[in-house]
Amino acid sequence: MSKFDEMRWQCRIIEKQFDIIRRIGPICVSLLDEVVMYKLHITKADQRIPHGSTTAVKYRMAWARTALQESGYVENSRRGEWQVTDFGAMQKNGVYGPEVIKTARALVR
Repeated sequence: MSKFDEMRWQCRIIEKQFDIIRRIGPICVSLLDEVVMYKLHITKADQRIPHGSTTAVKYRMAWARTALQESGYVENSRRGEWQVTDFGAMQKNGVYGPEVIKTARALVR
């Protein structure tokens, strides 16, 4: 997969995760991952691709949640549970994946 395709997938995951967290409210990681994989039509074969001690999909899902958190859109309200922040709730049209990534990277540096 090219870097461009990887970035596009990561943006889709970010956007879909935010949309689901915003619609459902506080949601546990396992259910969030299941819903995102279903909505994005991620195959069972793709779900099994390894990445270190986890899978590539779960790694990307965790990275997306971290980027959303660092950008101020969601918070980890309790261990393993995510919800939209007040700032995130103001985003009536959702979030734009590339902007979330850009903001998260700027804050880390």
